[in-house]
Amino acid sequence: MAIAKRPNRNLSDITPITDDAAAEAFILAAEKPALPQEAPAPAATAVTATAKRKKIPVLLRIEQDAIDAVDRQADRLGLSRAGWIRMVIARELEREGSGS
Repeated sequence: MAIAKRPNRNLSDITPITDDAAAEAFILAAEKPALPQEAPAPAATAVTATAKRKKIPVLLRIEQDAIDAVDRQADRLGLSRAGWIRMVIARELEREGSGS
C-alpha cells in the first residue's frame, strides 16, 4: 500500500445545498442499485460449488517442457495454469470413476 500525504481539506470551500428540490434531484440522479441476478443454470451450479471448496496448495516438480505445454493449453482455453491442471485432474478422475 502506498503512503500518500493527507489531502488539504478546507471545508469552508464546500457550499452546502440549501435548496430541497436541488437536493432531491441529486439523490434521484444517483445510480440505482443493481438487482440480484437470477440463479445460475444447474450445470453452472456444479462448477460453482466445486470452485467454492477449499483448495489445498500442492507443490509439484515438473519439467520445463511440460510446463510450457501446459501454459500453451491453458492460454488456448483462457484458463490459468492451476485452473487447467485442476480441470485435467477432474476429467481424469471422472473418467476413472465412470469406467470401473
